[in-house]
Amino acid sequence: MTGLTPQARQGSAKTRTPRFGIGRKLLAAILLTSSLITMAAIGVQLVSEYQRESTLLQHNLHQYFDSTLPSISQALWDADLRLVEQQLEGALSIPGLRGLNLTSIEGYVITRGSSKDDLAWPMPLVHEGRNIGTLTAYVSLKSVREKLRDNLMVIVLTQAVKTFLMSIVILWLIHRIVTRYLVRAARQLAAVESDRQPTPLHLGRPRSHRQDELDLLESAFNSLHKRWQYSLQDTERLNRELQDQSRVLEDTLARKTATLRQQTEASQLLSSLSVALMEMSDQQLGQQIASVLHRAASLNRSQALAFYRHDNDGYRSIYRWPMEGTSHFDLPETPPVTTAVIVKASNGEDHYQVQFPVYLRDAFVALLLVDCQGPSDRSSDDMEVSNTFYSQLARLLFNVSERFERERELQSANRQLTQKNAELQMQAETDPLTGILNRRPFNRALNRAIRQATRQTQTIGLLLVDIDHFKPFNDSLGHLKGDEALITVAHMLSERFQRATDIIARFGGEEFVVLMTDIDETSFAELAESFRQLVWDKAIHHPANDSGRLTVSIGGYWCQATPDLVEDNLIRHADEALYAAKQSGRNRVVIDSAHTFVNDRTPS
Repeated sequence: MTGLTPQARQGSAKTRTPRFGIGRKLLAAILLTSSLITMAAIGVQLVSEYQRESTLLQHNLHQYFDSTLPSISQALWDADLRLVEQQLEGALSIPGLRGLNLTSIEGYVITRGSSKDDLAWPMPLVHEGRNIGTLTAYVSLKSVREKLRDNLMVIVLTQAVKTFLMSIVILWLIHRIVTRYLVRAARQLAAVESDRQPTPLHLGRPRSHRQDELDLLESAFNSLHKRWQYSLQDTERLNRELQDQSRVLEDTLARKTATLRQQTEASQLLSSLSVALMEMSDQQLGQQIASVLHRAASLNRSQALAFYRHDNDGYRSIYRWPMEGTSHFDLPETPPVTTAVIVKASNGEDHYQVQFPVYLRDAFVALLLVDCQGPSDRSSDDMEVSNTFYSQLARLLFNVSERFERERELQSANRQLTQKNAELQMQAETDPLTGILNRRPFNRALNRAIRQATRQTQTIGLLLVDIDHFKPFNDSLGHLKGDEALITVAHMLSERFQRATDIIARFGGEEFVVLMTDIDETSFAELAESFRQLVWDKAIHHPANDSGRLTVSIGGYWCQATPDLVEDNLIRHADEALYAAKQSGRNRVVIDSAHTFVNDRTPS
């Protein structure tokens, strides 16, 4: 029999009734539950009593004022204020009524008592169907609260005494019926010694034809006592069998340790080689592969190794060790099988080659040849470790060579793709006719400029430049001349607005846009006017224009950048200014600043 621990024996000698037993816990639970239920019942009773008293008080006031309001209204109508005051003072004798306030439509105000109480009750004063004033009664619920407070004390004391007495009775019954027997059972169980079997449990309770929970506990323990005896015998038998199996397992483990150690060394070497090879650069690959093959040959006592890639053009020698060796490898004319193949050499039985093919999706893609010395009929365990190692090495060399070939192809493709992307980006963001930005990159630049100007508290201005009467220009001189005019205007814009932060773009058709930041309003307007004058001075022939020259109308908007400024508002204000310039006769500059036209620069 398994004995008790010293701590268990020491604890059994000191077994005693717990300080906080079931009875006390039940008493605490009963007291807490009863207190909560009592508080809830008291709360409900107090709320009901409060509502009843309040309703009774309001009913009494209704009865009184229903009979006195007509007489008060008549006295107020007759302007008999003395009678009104007497009636108000008489009403203050009603319990709970603390104040009255009468306000007539003619401005009379009569106040009796206090107006600072719990409830204000306004009542209209009506005489012959006409509203002649308002009487407000101020009601105090203090007497109701005092009565409820007295009732509360009585209820609380009654419920507390009742709960306490009931709890004492319940505690005594629990101790009498349950607790003392549980303590007796615990003491008997704790008295079990380590050198003998426990005796059956006997609580010493009066026998009854009806079993309760304690009877079930006693019966269950005694049944467990019998099963424990049988279990002890089974445990001793199983321990003997386990010891025999442990000796057999130790012998088997000892036999497999050598083979497992050899496999572990090969796996560790292969893992380190895999990490090293995958982290090499292309320039280091040749020297590192030679070192890897040398270490692999040393591990398995090989004389030479060679790795070949195979495709539709035949074999390609990729890696070889030693680099200047005398070993000759016979390459198979047909794809070898998917397992290691031993090929006997012609110079004797102590020299042979092993082929380790690599297949990818059922296609023969690579071959590792190993030139070995010694008898070819080694033990099965040695052959299994060696073949597994070289098969994994062949797959590793193929993956490394494949990786570097794919990387070289990918680098070449990336260079071509980068060049094509740069060309496409330039074509997508540049107007093909004028060579300046088109609408899409300008919108992105406008958004960035607004955010930057807002962060740096800068001003921002936008000009819309429109060629006057451009459609008649095209109709009269042809589209080629129209394209030349657009190109000329674009070049003139680039020459005039040359700050690093200035952005010029073709906005659409014959419209151009110029964005400037960190510029004062005067300089902004002067630059716009100077460009208009520059186009005028260019004197490009325009037969459909009244002046006979090509002219431009310019609308601009200038403001201080703020967080609520958006691109659409900036463009809209500049477009409104451009429209104003056209309506004013064209060939002019109109600048809109903070929604107000401050500059209308007509041609000189």
